Amino acid sequence: MNILNEDISISPQKLKLAADSLHLEIDKLKDPVLSENCGDTEIDIDGNINSDSEGQLSDESLPSSRSDEESDENQSENLLDSDEIRYKLQHLQPGKSGVHVRRKSITTVIPNWPARNAEAFKRGKEALNTLHLDPLSFSSDDLVHLTLEIFLELKLLSRLNIPEDKMQRFILAVRDRMLDNPYHNWTHIFDVTQTVYTLGTMTGVIPTLTDMECFALLISALCHDLEHPGVNNVYLIKSRSSLIALYSDEAILEKHHSFRAFELMLSSDIELLRGLSASDYNLFREMVMSIILATDMGRHNEYVAKLKTLTDESIKPEDRQVDKRWMMELLLKCADTSNVVKPFEVAKKWAMCVTNEFFLQGDMERANGFDITPMCDRRTQSRVLLQRGFIDFVIGPFYGMIG
Repeated sequence: MNILNEDISISPQKLKLAADSLHLEIDKLKDPVLSENCGDTEIDIDGNINSDSEGQLSDESLPSSRSDEESDENQSENLLDSDEIRYKLQHLQPGKSGVHVRRKSITTVIPNWPARNAEAFKRGKEALNTLHLDPLSFSSDDLVHLTLEIFLELKLLSRLNIPEDKMQRFILAVRDRMLDNPYHNWTHIFDVTQTVYTLGTMTGVIPTLTDMECFALLISALCHDLEHPGVNNVYLIKSRSSLIALYSDEAILEKHHSFRAFELMLSSDIELLRGLSASDYNLFREMVMSIILATDMGRHNEYVAKLKTLTDESIKPEDRQVDKRWMMELLLKCADTSNVVKPFEVAKKWAMCVTNEFFLQGDMERANGFDITPMCDRRTQSRVLLQRGFIDFVIGPFYGMIG
């Protein structure tokens, strides 16, 4: 794909620029203030939703009853009056710093592998290859162990001669570099990785992959939102983010996730890919970048168009074939948007998380004088209608063609 060679290849000069510029804001963005109290739901810094949010995503939040929106509006005003929010907003001003992603040094000491909670691990392992697992009911440490278990169940580490302690360090480093956003956080990373594993097994795709391809798929899932700042690509452009200078103004976040994933894997503290030959490394790198780029919703229509061709019975079967790379991209894309197909009690929690993050972006857009992204405006939007629109017009037709 030309986009990989043209837009993602990072020269030594760009690498130094990234190292110099991306350290500016991550610690400020990792302030848990925003993620602990978001809209009308409390979310702790591990992404868990407190019990008082149960039942809030219901028909009562439709526009016919404005109580939820009015509550959101009032809390928005309270948020914008707080010193903590003003502190964050001053670093998101256009013409000043824009949105930067300040990373911890790659040489940061990685914490020790945590002790395993036997009861939680047993509960998670039993549901690890199903769509019923609820990551929001586990601790951050529980999810670390369950992430490793996916790689162990597939025997990828032993087959690729990757030491288990290196994989442990990599998982911990990924977790450490996820911000405490309401939605794009470590819990979401695990959720997508586990869903890729489940869908890949259920559809029979994973057994068709080589060990290297399967490893690339799961690493892509694990890194697909690495260092996500909690705002979308449109906001990065509005705020004149320094990331645009590195990655241009297309798929900004997705390119950043890819770049940071390899910087992390190649760091002297981890060296996850040290055992790969030059040819295997180049293939692995190409696969991971291509798969992560597939999560850019700006390319959604591209995948829809190809699916329409594949499901068009008037086209000869030999002209409706897809390669494994595209299937891997499709698996991650499906997993990344799979919350709505999970059991309702799980889907409801995720709906609260994602709309909280949308509304926080809208709050920042309003405070900065930007045009407010329609789906991010807590004063006019209903959580239920947002989810219904996503299902009816985006994901429903998409999954229908896949089925």
